[in-house]
Amino acid sequence: MSENQEPEPKANITPGVPWRTMRLGYDGPDVVALQRILRALGLLAVVDGDFGPRTYAAVAAFQASHGLNTDRIVGPMTRAALLAAAPAEDPSGVEFDTAGPALEDHAPAFDPEGWYSRATRHRNHPGREGGAIKPVVFYVHTTDCRPGTFGVIAKRWQEEAGNGAGANFLLGKTPETGLIQMTPIYRNANHAGGSKLIGGKLVPFHGDYVINGKKVHPNLIANGLELDNAGRLKKNARGQWVHVDSGYVFDDADVYVDERGKGYERVTEYQFEVLGVLLDAWVRTTSPPPAGTTIAPNGDYPGNGAEWARVERYRIVGHATINPLNKTDPGPQVMDWIRSRY
Repeated sequence: MSENQEPEPKANITPGVPWRTMRLGYDGPDVVALQRILRALGLLAVVDGDFGPRTYAAVAAFQASHGLNTDRIVGPMTRAALLAAAPAEDPSGVEFDTAGPALEDHAPAFDPEGWYSRATRHRNHPGREGGAIKPVVFYVHTTDCRPGTFGVIAKRWQEEAGNGAGANFLLGKTPETGLIQMTPIYRNANHAGGSKLIGGKLVPFHGDYVINGKKVHPNLIANGLELDNAGRLKKNARGQWVHVDSGYVFDDADVYVDERGKGYERVTEYQFEVLGVLLDAWVRTTSPPPAGTTIAPNGDYPGNGAEWARVERYRIVGHATINPLNKTDPGPQVMDWIRSRY
């Protein structure tokens, strides 16, 4: 059998359902088919049609036990291995639990107001929001805060105007903290700077987009997400990687070290999975920037040690992509991931 050929589903497990590539956040009849196999193999207890954290963990366990890449994505190779491993019938002999969202519901992930269906909704304080926008680009940031402060940030953004800064989304490190949406995507969440009018001149304080030859402030066209991540780290006198502000010590396994020897807190697999599902839905929902759109960063990438922040396409960017002079987020691990996908 060639790599492009797929085995026929076995009886009573995958009853004629066409399969797509699946990952965290997906739902539908093909997810039910996947879950039936995982349950028959003793890896999953409940079949509900929702590729949530339980299915995510079950897929990882199956991939690890079959020598596959544990990326938690059910593509052609994982699908073929699942179908080959599936017994002819579910050995439990009981009805599947199919409670939950309607399996035939494939409505868009964003509602008309710009709220994402797979996020917990907590509205930003009015002082952190601006007016209506038409988003065409997306920024990924990191909170750069000490671990354990994610809930504090979300609460503060809800209750205090602060300095007016915010974001559309906050993404925690685990399913327990999850994804929070603070502002709908059709509204300015004040997460990115741009040029400032100083002495009657526009000064590239944080960098701008350039559309049709004119500089455009990023907040007028961009959505943003903050990853719960300590960002750039430093080494203490003992050679340990620590949080820049608090001195919190990280295990080496939780540190991503780039080719320059610079350390960043490692982004979790859960965060990448959720971010991928969100960005795919966002790209399907929004329009791209006009042809010829570029950026005017406020600094030189090599000169500011931010070559890793450079992108060739301007749909999905990092904070340092437009502001290499002042920012070190979201770090090279995230930017490599963005370039590989978008």
